[in-house]
Amino acid sequence: MDSHMMRPDLAAQPQDGATQMPAVGAQGGMPAPPTTPHGGYQVPVPAAAALQPSHHPSQHQHHHHHHYPPGSTSPPQYGGGSSSSHPGHHHNSPSASSSVSSATIASSSAAGGGPPAGRLGHVLHTMQQTGFHAWGFVIYRGCAYADEPLWQRYVRHMKQEVHSALAATPRLPGTGAGANATLDTSGRQLAPYLEWTVMEDPSLEGASTETVRRHFAAWAAARHPRRDGPGADGPFIESHVPRFMYCVYVDGRCLRTLAAFDDWLRLDRNGPMQYLACALIDKNCPEGGEGEPGLLPVDGCDRYYTGWMYAHVGALPELYNTLGHQRLISGPNNYARPPRIYPGHLYGASVPP
Repeated sequence: MDSHMMRPDLAAQPQDGATQMPAVGAQGGMPAPPTTPHGGYQVPVPAAAALQPSHHPSQHQHHHHHHYPPGSTSPPQYGGGSSSSHPGHHHNSPSASSSVSSATIASSSAAGGGPPAGRLGHVLHTMQQTGFHAWGFVIYRGCAYADEPLWQRYVRHMKQEVHSALAATPRLPGTGAGANATLDTSGRQLAPYLEWTVMEDPSLEGASTETVRRHFAAWAAARHPRRDGPGADGPFIESHVPRFMYCVYVDGRCLRTLAAFDDWLRLDRNGPMQYLACALIDKNCPEGGEGEPGLLPVDGCDRYYTGWMYAHVGALPELYNTLGHQRLISGPNNYARPPRIYPGHLYGASVPP
């Protein structure tokens, strides 16, 4: 899958007629990994804060970056095929491509037509039910606009942690041990469909979580097959697909966890685990939060549920899976009230000031 970075034409409107793909599972499995770009962003935000989305593909995909002028009226549209040269174009050589077979999907499906087995089984199930195959949280950049190498180092670690989580194949519970065990391959099946979409604009430097929530809500409401891919206009997408329900925000406090994480990696991950933090924001949380009031205020919210939490970047795939069928506020195993960080909150881990 190609990736694009562009400044959106805010006046443009999405067009009908995007090519449709068959629903996942219609023939008993997944289609071949997508090879065409998702483009044509029109983000309904004020002109002064126009966001510049950039798709950063997974390590299994081609890496292309294009910069489009603010006044462009012809952003790329879904189904555009390969990219051509463009001023500001940066190309990295692709790594080996990964494929997903219908036989693999079928072998991991639960009996009786239930969700596929595995840590990410609900993501696969939602793909099968909706026909919408892209997944992954949209990421808002709120820091380091004056230090691009620092930002790129953070993103590189984020991608490595996510892809390591997807590549893992633990034993499925209740399937025996040793040679008789069934391995969980749900992450490897989903890896080719992972979309890295980063919203970038210097006006977001140090933005509040509420500001990011409003921007993200507008972006999610404008979903369209031509922008997001076939199936994006389905009736249950915005209420069942976490990509349109939650977003990731990286601010200066998150970025400051990079130094300790770097040191921990240099020690071959020895010693207490260090978390590379990001903020996960719930689009549907009412202003003022939810739950018990009277707690220590977080960004002015004294309720238990602030509408966002810190999470380790390597936990994003499992959180994406969980949030497709549960709310973030569902229980203490899901939600870490800031400054606690998921999943270390169960052991008292917090994000430093």
